[in-house]
Amino acid sequence: MYDNLAPRLAQVLTEYSVPVKPGDLAVITGLTTAEPLMVALFEALVRRGAHPSVRATFPILNEIMLELGSDEQLAYQNPVPLAMAENMDAFFMIAAPINTRQLATADPARLVLGQKSREKWWEAYRVRRDAGQVAWN
Repeated sequence: MYDNLAPRLAQVLTEYSVPVKPGDLAVITGLTTAEPLMVALFEALVRRGAHPSVRATFPILNEIMLELGSDEQLAYQNPVPLAMAENMDAFFMIAAPINTRQLATADPARLVLGQKSREKWWEAYRVRRDAGQVAWN
């Protein structure tokens, strides 16, 4: 019954929720735990003529950065996500946490420092989303 769930969901996402057109830059982001849906989305986007870009991350990476990263590393504003936010036409964020308490013991000050480093990215995304320049799910 669930064998074809990811491809069917990807079809609904790309045809109805976020209708993707040929030539669109479509970004898929999520944890590696969401691999089946991310792969199905990638395939659906290719079939629709879009240009998919995948940003997958491992659940443990945030924990490693918070534990071992310097304040400078936590505050670093990576230009890649900002460029992505400024240029994408469609955005698919797949949340698939396996441990919802993973950062429960992390130092709140370090969490805030890491969140502040992503403010420009989120602001660029919100401005384009609110202006109707990027479709999202």
